[in-house]
Amino acid sequence: MGLSLPAFTDKADRAKVESLLRMGFDSLSGDLKGKYHELSKMSPELTKELRGNGNLFQEPTGPALLAAAGAGRDWPENRGIFCADNSKFFVWVNEEDHMRIISMDKGGDIKDIFDRWSRGVEKVRGILEGQKSGYQFDDHYG
Repeated sequence: MGLSLPAFTDKADRAKVESLLRMGFDSLSGDLKGKYHELSKMSPELTKELRGNGNLFQEPTGPALLAAAGAGRDWPENRGIFCADNSKFFVWVNEEDHMRIISMDKGGDIKDIFDRWSRGVEKVRGILEGQKSGYQFDDHYG
């Protein structure tokens, strides 16, 4: 898709990643349906709730590896979290990865979650027509 990996991602790439993922989120249904929250517009109450539950990432700061690698560039622009209405499925957008899929469902079948997520995203495949999928998946590592 021509987007840099996170260590080299600039503001324009993060905006494109966020835009594509938001279209994917809008296509989800059933127990994956939910709402996307932009970090820069999130209320303090929601921020506190999500951090208290361990579901929200924090700004990489200081001499830590992520901060040194540029993961905090242009913070908090074009970053956010998608929360399924059932609070069992989350996607972090533009943290240290373009996206991080988190399943809080018992059983931990991330392949099933990924397959269902991919089918939802296929509904917006027209914008990616002629391009390879931007998703990487390994049967062993996820």
